[in-house]
Amino acid sequence: MTGPQMSDDELDRLLSAATRPVVPDGALARLNARIAREGGADNVVALQRSVKEPPRQSSRLGWLAGLPLAASLVLGIYLGSSGAGPGFLPDTAYELLSGVNLEDSMSGIDDVLSVAEESST
Repeated sequence: MTGPQMSDDELDRLLSAATRPVVPDGALARLNARIAREGGADNVVALQRSVKEPPRQSSRLGWLAGLPLAASLVLGIYLGSSGAGPGFLPDTAYELLSGVNLEDSMSGIDDVLSVAEESST
C-alpha cells in the first residue's frame, strides 16, 4: 500500500459506514436472459481432468536401495533386544560430545572451573 496507513479506529468507522447493496427486482431474470441471448458458450473452454498414467513396473533398484536400511534395522533390533548395544554406544549425548564419562563429572562444576581457568589471563 503506497498511501498513508489507516488506524484501526479509522478503518472501523469506514467499514461501519458501508451498507449492504440492494439487488433490484428482476436482476437475476435479466442476467439469465442476457446470457441466453448472447450465447456465452462460444468462449467457454471445457477443462478435462487429466488422465492418470498407469503405474509403471517398479524397478529392482528401489529394492536394492532398501536392503542396507533393512539390514541396519535388523541389527538395531538385535542389539537392542540382546543387551549388547549399550557397550557400543555412549549413554548420553554429553559423553558422546565431550568424551568424558558421565559418572566422573555429574554436576558440570569441574568443566566450568576448567573453562574459567583457561580463559583467565
